[in-house]
Amino acid sequence: MFRGEVSSVSTNLGVGSSQNFYLFLKYSSIFGIVIFWYFLKRNTLRELFNILILFSYLIDTVFYFEKPTASQTLIQILIINVPYIVANKSSYKINNITRFEHRSDINFLRAIAVVSVIIYHADLKLLEGGWLGVDLFFIISGFLISNIIISELNQSNFSFVNFYTRRVKRILPALFSVLLLSSIAAYIVYFPREMSTFTESVRSSTFFYSNYFYKIFDFYTAESAKSLALLHTWSLSIEEQFYILFPAISFILFKRYRKEFLPTLFIFSFISIYLNYSSLNINDKFYNFELRIWEVLAGAILMIFFFNIKKSPVKWQAEFGFILVFFSVVFFNNDDIYSLYPRITVVLGTSLILLANNAENNKFLNYLIKNKLVAYTGLISYSLYLFHQPIFAFATTLTNRTEVFISTPMKVFLLSFTFILAGLNYKLVEKPFLENRFNLKILLPVLLSLVIFVISSDRTSGFVNRYDNLPNKVIEYALGGFDFNQNGIDCQNSTIENLCVFDNNQELTVIGIGDSHLSAIGKYLSTNDSFNYIHIGENGCFFSVNKLPNNACVNKNLESQLEYISKFDNSIFVLATRWEYHINTYDSLDYDIYSDINDTLSFLLEKNNKIIIVSSIPVQNIKIVDKYLDQEINFGDEVYIERQEWESTSFKSNNYFKNIENSDIAIIDSTETFCNEIVVDKCIGAFKDRILYYDDNHLTVEGAKIIGDKVIKSIKFLLDS
Repeated sequence: MFRGEVSSVSTNLGVGSSQNFYLFLKYSSIFGIVIFWYFLKRNTLRELFNILILFSYLIDTVFYFEKPTASQTLIQILIINVPYIVANKSSYKINNITRFEHRSDINFLRAIAVVSVIIYHADLKLLEGGWLGVDLFFIISGFLISNIIISELNQSNFSFVNFYTRRVKRILPALFSVLLLSSIAAYIVYFPREMSTFTESVRSSTFFYSNYFYKIFDFYTAESAKSLALLHTWSLSIEEQFYILFPAISFILFKRYRKEFLPTLFIFSFISIYLNYSSLNINDKFYNFELRIWEVLAGAILMIFFFNIKKSPVKWQAEFGFILVFFSVVFFNNDDIYSLYPRITVVLGTSLILLANNAENNKFLNYLIKNKLVAYTGLISYSLYLFHQPIFAFATTLTNRTEVFISTPMKVFLLSFTFILAGLNYKLVEKPFLENRFNLKILLPVLLSLVIFVISSDRTSGFVNRYDNLPNKVIEYALGGFDFNQNGIDCQNSTIENLCVFDNNQELTVIGIGDSHLSAIGKYLSTNDSFNYIHIGENGCFFSVNKLPNNACVNKNLESQLEYISKFDNSIFVLATRWEYHINTYDSLDYDIYSDINDTLSFLLEKNNKIIIVSSIPVQNIKIVDKYLDQEINFGDEVYIERQEWESTSFKSNNYFKNIENSDIAIIDSTETFCNEIVVDKCIGAFKDRILYYDDNHLTVEGAKIIGDKVIKSIKFLLDS
């Protein structure tokens, strides 16, 4: 049937060999809660359950490495402890909270956070968990902002006007300077489609909703995300949303429900963690305020604990906390980015540091904390964070067009340039405003300039008038003529809960499954009213019925996907993906991806279903539309690669599909289609007035029609046979 013997479909979605242990924990925790409420003030029992839960956490981590179960651990800890805190709320006072003096350990944490994020985005492969630096910023923000608000409430000198004025001085001047400089660079570097995206990012960053704007794009770790100059502002938006809401909530609680202050924070945190844990959408997990705010609230909770618990007699508490933080940014990677596990570890490590407040007592830590470079890095961390993403994004955009990679020496140069610009921004912009040497009215001309930029870009579709000499077709594709949407849903990145379903009231249903290579084909198929069409696609994701390494975007949603797909019978599945790329990726990991493909095909063929496989689309040597815009090639020129050149790089997937012998599976040979039927032995990307590719590997609607017509013929053939 398939290449080799087909193994049975593996749909085991359990957490592994420690599952029984966790089931025991789950039910014992429930039983413990009942007992705990009976012996409410008996801390020994509560502490016993805490130890048991943490012990299971360590067992799973060390012996089984079951990362997802960490979220269960945290939820169980909250379930055990929140009732106690609620019942003993009078023990956790907020009227004893005073304003913090300068803490060098917090400045050190800022330095760790920003350096981790920058090195991660520089793709130096040194700190693959560097994205956790943002989580560090969240915790620190919650810790410090809550201290400012509550201490001022205690002193009866809290003012909403003063609070927001300080926030404006702290946030907006540096942000506006980066937005203005980035807008100038974007006009020079970005093409119209990129400029339109950038324009909306300026708007969303200015009004602090960029976290919701960026969730509609490819996931944070996607290759395309590296070219988004303001992607990093999503975290600022979450923090600002917190700054807007938290003062009012704090004021109400302080005035009327002071004893409920800490329990309320715990309840909000619990709700946020639960929503994060239960969500199946990884973009929601990463970007949504309500799913990420628990980390900021954790900082606020830690601040209250700081003033209400006995200082730990353990001398190495802070040291251990720093070890956990360093461990997290070094050990974790992109596979963990949607998980609560690394964030719990960072929260735990940061908690130990902040509550200890004694890092300076350790000679080595004190040396690091007091180091001038480290201290300065922490001081300018905000400007560093603001500048690093635009610098690397613009560099990535330019190098991608020239088909070259950013070398390590170039990355070092960009890092140095980032530090120089950040230092200047701190000295010339941040500091004068913080020291009240500049009036906030100075920001109005900058804001007006940004408004003019946004309006002008919107009205000209990303300043498309820069390319008046090019044909309308080129401009159309440059603006994204292949975008695939339905009723506000991005069909190219859909979830089972929010799918693009084109119901034509037909008996036959065709289901498209794949990555971005499916999008244009799916858009074409959706226009055919002879069958119903359902699009299940996510850019960059390789679909399998088994959990795969380095496939986080699909793995988390796998259970719901399989449940949904298994409902179809007498239907046709169209599989279109960048087969060769994915196969090479898994081959490099020494993973038998062919077995998984076999399993997937077997699963889809159940219930009298049939399959159409679109083999790998030939990859051109240039990004065609970009080259038109750069005027490196002329419209009407023949663009192609030699068939022999393409076949030398696509032999793995092509050989695999040639060995499939099954009457219920039809193979569409993309190589034969693009490398022989148009022009013999040339894989055509563009010719005369036709543009078949948007870039080097994604089809336009014209290119998709060529394959789409073959898919429709294959549908008829499979039905007739």
